[in-house]
Amino acid sequence: MPRMDVQKVSALMDTGRFTPEKYPELQCTATSKRTGQRCRRCRRAGWSTCKFHGAGGRDPKDRQRPLEASGPQNELNRQIKRARRAVRAAAENVPEAVQRVFRSEYASRVAGPDHDRFLLALAARMEGSMGVREWRRQQEAFGLLKQADG
Repeated sequence: MPRMDVQKVSALMDTGRFTPEKYPELQCTATSKRTGQRCRRCRRAGWSTCKFHGAGGRDPKDRQRPLEASGPQNELNRQIKRARRAVRAAAENVPEAVQRVFRSEYASRVAGPDHDRFLLALAARMEGSMGVREWRRQQEAFGLLKQADG
């Protein structure tokens, strides 16, 4: 579709001198379902339709930029989602005894989004694979202990 002069279109719309026969390139491209005839109004500058048929609402198709299928931010979001899914799957396999301790002592003090991660840390501590220092560091990270003044 040829590029239209914005001033020309605006002037035609303001003065009411537009006729589809005189300026066919400026005619709205919408057609009637019932009669099959094209709309006789002037299309808006930069659009293929008049204001009654959608011009001015969202960006026209030729101006929309394609969504980025990949990129640093999208890839980072995918990695975060994969990590969250892995943590959730691991947290579902935590023994019932660990879950009871978590619910009775820590669930109300740990923020909701961190429950799964803290549950895994608690399980590691209770089975003996996490030392005291690392456990204190985990508790500080989750806001359960005041961080030591350095």
